[in-house]
Amino acid sequence: MSKKKISTKNLFFLKSFMKTFALLMLPLAIISAYSLYRFHQDSVQTMEARNRNMIYQIKTQADSMFHTVDLLTDFLSGSASTNNTLQDIFLQETPSALSSKQARALILALQSIVSSNEYSHSCYLYYENAFGRYIATSNGLSYVHNYSDSSWLKSCQDYPSDFWYETKEISTYSLTPDKNVFAIYQKLYSRYSAVLPIGVLVTYFDVDSFQDYINSFILYPDQTILFLQEGKTPLFQTDDKDFSDIWEPLALKLDTTDGYQAFTVKYDGTSYLVSLVPASREGLFYVSLVPRKALAQQTGPLMSA
Repeated sequence: MSKKKISTKNLFFLKSFMKTFALLMLPLAIISAYSLYRFHQDSVQTMEARNRNMIYQIKTQADSMFHTVDLLTDFLSGSASTNNTLQDIFLQETPSALSSKQARALILALQSIVSSNEYSHSCYLYYENAFGRYIATSNGLSYVHNYSDSSWLKSCQDYPSDFWYETKEISTYSLTPDKNVFAIYQKLYSRYSAVLPIGVLVTYFDVDSFQDYINSFILYPDQTILFLQEGKTPLFQTDDKDFSDIWEPLALKLDTTDGYQAFTVKYDGTSYLVSLVPASREGLFYVSLVPRKALAQQTGPLMSA
């Protein structure tokens, strides 16, 4: 048999083998590609589910602060006897023995409600009076000119809304370090008239304790949790990154009438996966921001596309 015939036979065998091999490998390649696609999709869905669960757990705890304020407000406006007690405490030029006793009972009731929330720090109750008198759960019946933290009263007098909040530092005593608090302000009205406010309730919550709680839920490197007011800079965040202008790109995709939402935004040159849910107070949102490159480390290069 000549070498030419052997080469021809070998070539024919090789071509047949390659065709057969290609036909055998094609289903495997399709299955492998589909498996990678499904793995990617399942990974994305798993991450979205984890983010959703995380942001709802944060919402539950954060909304509990507003619930505490609601309990305090309901208690103060719930009965005529409470209203009369408040008038006795605040409107007498010199508190009587009876009004002082009533004040102590009222403070105990307020302390009981405040302590029901693990993040509560203190609350202040002010009814319009000519003496600068107010009640604080931390130090009882007090006077504005005798207490180091009276900035809350100026905030109340300057703000036009009935309900608002801010993050601030307070100093109760000159020798103690400043405390980071989340302050919730609620103007109070007479149970007989809702025309003009007669006072204000200010409730402080410990930011550091709440941040420790949130940090236990951080899922990814460089993840940031924000409390974001509509149209404003972040009210609270878990790190010191500059998200002062984040509302603008969020607003382009955000449906303020909807519940939980997840989408991608680009901010300051970085692409972020956003998960957010509205708070129980209108205009406030709990937001998670995760760089997509951090997610790519979890699911591979497909996520960074």
